[in-house]
Amino acid sequence: MSQIKQDISELEQLDSEIKRRSKQLRQLRARRNMVEERIVNFLKEHDLPGVKHQEVAVVAQDRQKRPYKKKSQKYADGEYILRDYGIRNPGQALQEILEAMRGAPEAKTHVKVRNIRSLR
Repeated sequence: MSQIKQDISELEQLDSEIKRRSKQLRQLRARRNMVEERIVNFLKEHDLPGVKHQEVAVVAQDRQKRPYKKKSQKYADGEYILRDYGIRNPGQALQEILEAMRGAPEAKTHVKVRNIRSLR
């Protein structure tokens, strides 16, 4: 019985550590984006393709980024394309295509941890 208690304690510790590190990663990524933005602004202000620092070359590159679409917009666009190709029932066809892409569900048991409130 003591082994299960140790496992539960370890699970709680791991969960809290994951949450803490996730928060740190979010902060680091935000800080990294701000620093990258300052470097890009510097390069644009001085009309430079890049700079060298110690043994590192930093070059600003343009890249294509697609904006995110809302789920409803994705479905609407998918139905529009299927309708353009002459599919009679584009909504149902899109649902079946998306379901086929997901694959078959598999049952997996996992542990859910909840705090028990005292009844005082």
